[in-house]
Order: sequence, then structure tokens, then C-alpha cells
Amino acid sequence: MRLLNEGFDVRRANSCETGLEVILKDAPDLVVADADADVAESFQLLRELREDNVLCHLPFVLRSNSSDRV
Repeated sequence: MRLLNEGFDVRRANSCETGLEVILKDAPDLVVADADADVAESFQLLRELREDNVLCHLPFVLRSNSSDRV
């Protein structure tokens, strides 16, 4: 992963639910979600972050490898 090579601290999660738990424990500077895994779940994560008064400011990137999605 390029971010690791550039010296960034990267935390990974296998699902958006687990990702939210990681974010709640230690808020990152940026959230990157994978739309190829589950678009609906990724948008749910975004909704939950936007509804949280502490985390609503976090930049959120929804990435996809597919050209026909999102």
C-alpha cells in the first residue's frame, strides 16, 4: 500500500462495521472506504460518521476499481 510506504499510519478493517469501531477508538485524519466491497455498507459508514458530532469533520474517500460503479 502506497500510504504505508510514504510513512502514513494506516489501519485496516475487513468491514465497515469493524472500521467504525477502529475509527471510534482513535479518530484518523482521513477515512478511505472500498466501494467494491459493499457500496451500501460504505454509505452507511459515511452516514454514521456524518451524524457523529465528533467525527463529522473527517474527510471521507469512497474508492472503487470498477469503472461502472458509483
